[in-house]
Amino acid sequence: MVTRQRIKEYLRGRPHHLNGSEIKKVQEWASQLELISDN
Repeated sequence: MVTRQRIKEYLRGRPHHLNGSEIKKVQEWASQLELISDN
């Protein structure tokens, strides 16, 4: 499961300007990607 905390840890130390709703979109995208690559 991709959590917001994992995304924040991933982005930590990288310059980024994501607000909360953009992080949520990334979280949803990453979750879908994880489901696709789960097999």
